[in-house]
Amino acid sequence: MNNKKIAFRCSCIFFFGFHFSSLSLHAQNRNGKQIFADKEPFTANRYFSVSIIQLVAAKASIKGNTKKYSLKSAPQLSFEALVNYHYDFEKNYSLIFGLGGGVIGHNFDYVIPKEMFDPQTSSDITSNTAASREKELFYIKIPVELERMWNANSGNYWNTNIGVSLLFSPQKNVKTEHTFIYPNGQTQDFLVINQNNNNQGKPWLNYHAACGYTWLFPKKNSVRVNLKLNLSFTEFGYATYKFILPSQPVLEGQYAVTGSYIGLSLSYIFSGPNRTHR
Repeated sequence: MNNKKIAFRCSCIFFFGFHFSSLSLHAQNRNGKQIFADKEPFTANRYFSVSIIQLVAAKASIKGNTKKYSLKSAPQLSFEALVNYHYDFEKNYSLIFGLGGGVIGHNFDYVIPKEMFDPQTSSDITSNTAASREKELFYIKIPVELERMWNANSGNYWNTNIGVSLLFSPQKNVKTEHTFIYPNGQTQDFLVINQNNNNQGKPWLNYHAACGYTWLFPKKNSVRVNLKLNLSFTEFGYATYKFILPSQPVLEGQYAVTGSYIGLSLSYIFSGPNRTHR
């Protein structure tokens, strides 16, 4: 087991322990009185929210000889949207069940010196870096989260979340051929990419944590902003690449995308008449 997985699992144990120990403390009695006792009996509450997440996805990992054609990848702006069902099972605690999807972008950059073409091109052939996004990866997502809330001095509240998601991609495999066209109309294929976009048809898991702040409207409902971290240990987007310049040896390799990201989430919560949290 690699160090990243060990560190992540330790973090999960810590966060879940924090949430559940706090919940246990809430329910304990001390000298016949409930700690953090509520003035009114708690009533379970259920409501919906919608969330959009603007995120920065981790770069693709490239395997093979990356030096010859200066192969590299960079983090990419991507997007996710969810509809959520909230169940307040205890004061200040909620379970959140979601359904939605997202689009993860990735790129595969290269620079081929003009001298490697036959006949030679007028300039080096590049992937145009930022504009070189390969086919985006689409997925369907079913997250489950545990949420803890604290009342802020302003009457609004803070929140932390931790959870897990089941993901699946309905996309089919894609083959992409890159071709150079000379001024006289002659064409030359130089790169072929075969891309698997759906984890070989199998579902996979992601793990996520978030913290944020919720603003209550005067009478009902609220809006929330969360900073969210999503970790995936599954390379659900996988591709093989092959450079096939006639005057050069064939160069082959692979690159992969996990879908890990850091993002900013904006949610509108249909919570009904507003209440405070501790």
